[in-house]
This record gives sequence, structure tokens and C-alpha cells, in this order.
Amino acid sequence: MNRFSFWLDIIALFLLSITLAVEAGFATHNKVCYETTEPIIILPTNTDEYINLENSPISVVSYFYASRIMNNRKWVKVVSKISSQDERLRNKLEEYEKWKIFKVTVLDITKLTEKVYLAKIFVETEINGKQQSIEDILTITLVNNNWLITSLSK
Repeated sequence: MNRFSFWLDIIALFLLSITLAVEAGFATHNKVCYETTEPIIILPTNTDEYINLENSPISVVSYFYASRIMNNRKWVKVVSKISSQDERLRNKLEEYEKWKIFKVTVLDITKLTEKVYLAKIFVETEINGKQQSIEDILTITLVNNNWLITSLSK
């Protein structure tokens, strides 16, 4: 083995270890930790499991989507007040009113800071008679000691 191929092997191993660390969530931008290890799947048949609201990011996201699937307005409890909502959140909530959601998968909840989490979700819905699958990202923020959804980003 010559010296050049030795260093190429070392560099390749180094790049592989960085890639594996990023995939494991250890070296990604602003990711501190994962709060979920398994995806949460919310269906019309299991919404009862998610309607007991606890003051945690996971519970808020699950409660919001269980309420949307049940087509009631309980979800309002876990969304920031209208006066403090940004335009994107207001528009997204209006858009959700047109959706018939039949499955939500909470893929990941990531802690950004002590007071801010991001949730990556996948929604299976019917919009204007057409079934669609939509990925979205929610921001959950601690506001006055309550976890609330403060943004829907897509």
C-alpha cells in the first residue's frame, strides 16, 4: 500500500464517520435531541389515545391532529392565540379547514432550545375530493408555561 492510497482510505473513513453521525442526528444543524424514537400514527380509530392533553410538545402535536381528524375545534387550545399568529399560521389553519384528514404520522420531534421544538409530520388527507400526502413542519413553543403550536411552515 502506498502512502497516497493510505491517506485516501483515512479520508474516506473520516467522511463516512461524519455521514453516519449526521444520519444519526448528532451533527445536524441545531438538533439537540430527539424526543420521539418511533413515529406516532394517528388514525380515526385511535384518536382517543391522543385527546388527553398534557403540557408537552409531543402531546400538543398529537392532540392537535387527533382533534383535526375528529373534525372538532378542540385543537384551538394548543395553537397560539389569533392575535399572536403569524400570517403563515393563519393561512395554513384556514387551508386545514378544507382538508379531511384521515391519517397523521408524527415522524420526528426535535428540541431546538429549551422553549422551542420542531415536529416533522406526514398528513394523509383528502382535499377537493383528491387524496394527497403532505409533509409539514410545526414549531411548538413554550408560551407562558404552556406548549403551543406557533407555526406551520409548509
